[in-house]
Amino acid sequence: MRAIWASRPTKRAMAGAQADPTRRRRAPVRGGRRLPWILLAGLLAVSVTFAEPAAAASDSNLGAKVFDAAVLRPLNGAALVLGTVFFAISAPLVAPGGNIATSWDVFVVAPYEYTVQRPLGDF
Repeated sequence: MRAIWASRPTKRAMAGAQADPTRRRRAPVRGGRRLPWILLAGLLAVSVTFAEPAAAASDSNLGAKVFDAAVLRPLNGAALVLGTVFFAISAPLVAPGGNIATSWDVFVVAPYEYTVQRPLGDF
């Protein structure tokens, strides 16, 4: 049974298909060629905006900053999400004792401060 939204092929399409059965029709491309260039331009704009001056780039702890930005920050972001889940699980257990604020500080605030508020390269 044919789907309701499917259109019938035209006589011209059927004639072309019968004439050359190995010929494939290309799907129309809508903006597919512009998207990589738009993404590249956006990446370039962001990198130029947040680039440090040459004097700051010659800093002695550049390796520590790169390691912090590439490895530690994403891991700490995952720890922040996991800590939020642990807080949600532990909240009903610590609520009778009145320790919600302590649980919040341990599971959410500490990873947030270490991930977001700490200067780059400062362990």
